[in-house]
This record gives sequence, structure tokens and C-alpha cells, in this order.
Amino acid sequence: MLWRSVSLMVAVVTALPVAGQTLPWNRSPEQDAFPPFQKPPEVTGTVSLAELRDPLKGKALEMLLTAEKQLRSGETGRALEGLRTALKNPQAAPIALGFLGTEHLRQGLIDTAVVELEQSVRLRPGDATTQSNLAYALFLEGRDEQGLKHARRAVQLDPGRPKSRLVLGRLLLRLGRVEEAKFHLRIAAEELPGAGLVLEELSKP
Repeated sequence: MLWRSVSLMVAVVTALPVAGQTLPWNRSPEQDAFPPFQKPPEVTGTVSLAELRDPLKGKALEMLLTAEKQLRSGETGRALEGLRTALKNPQAAPIALGFLGTEHLRQGLIDTAVVELEQSVRLRPGDATTQSNLAYALFLEGRDEQGLKHARRAVQLDPGRPKSRLVLGRLLLRLGRVEEAKFHLRIAAEELPGAGLVLEELSKP
């Protein structure tokens, strides 16, 4: 389904270091020169059920696919500029916010990423990837209880997504819920080596 394929573009880099679910661009922060960040405008409202059922099309889809292509090719500055423009399009804005939050999270701009991902989650609460991305950003900020809420929601929405399990497991460990954390980490470890490493550390005396 086209909507799902676009939403999966917005995947966070977790696994310590985080690796995006479908984002194929893997660059170091030194490889990109970012323009000064401007706080995104407040986007109000929610996406209707009808809009969720209809695939993205026209200008909204074009803007998002162009940004995705630019990110793949390393044109990060142009991609971010295009995504900020996409915020003016009601149909594209929720996904554009997710893209922006993911890129800023990748580059360590945690406060900025949280603002963008919170807006994206508010507009698209049923997107598991963005819920997981926000959970990880909150984990990095030390806001574990809030992060736990979003991580649980991400797993509930998509139980088969290993990165959500990893984020949930890390949060549960920090909160002292070791056995529950191990349960989720074991599932994540089937696909993510990072989760297996965490389990190995836990098994050491």
C-alpha cells in the first residue's frame, strides 16, 4: 500500500547506533552541512480516516519523494528545505515532520527532533515508525516514562517491527524492568544484532 511504503521511509536510527528501517542513506554527521534550523510551524488538526485510506498523490507525493531522493543522494540541505516547504501542504505535513524529526535525530539534534516527532505523532497517531522514533528521542532525553508510552504504542501498532522492540527493551531496562525488557530484546535480536549485544551484556555476571 503506497501510504505504508511512504510512512516506512521515516525510520529512526536505533540499535545504538541507530539504523533506519528502510532509510538507505547512512552518512556520518560530518558529511552534511546543515542550514540553521528553524522551528517548524505548528500544524493543527488531524488526518481524517478518508485521507489515511487515500494514497498520497499529486504535489504532496512529489514533494516527499523528491526529498527522499535527495536524502539518498546526500543532498541533505536541499531535502530539508523541501521538507519545510512541504509543511505548508496539509496532506504532506505529517510525513514531512516525521522525515525532519528522523534526520535531526540522526544528527543528534534531539530537542528539535522531539518537537517535530511529537507533532507528527499527534497528526498520525497510528504510525508505528514515528511512535518508535519519538520513543527513542525521549529515551535520549532521559524522559523514560513518556518514551515508554510511545514505545508500547509502537509495538502494539506493529508487533513485528524489531526496532520498536529494541527501543522498548532499552527503556524497560533503564526503568529496572529487566525480565520484561529481555522478552522484547529476544524478539528484536532475531533481526537486530544490537539487541543481541544488549542481551549478552545482561547475561554477564
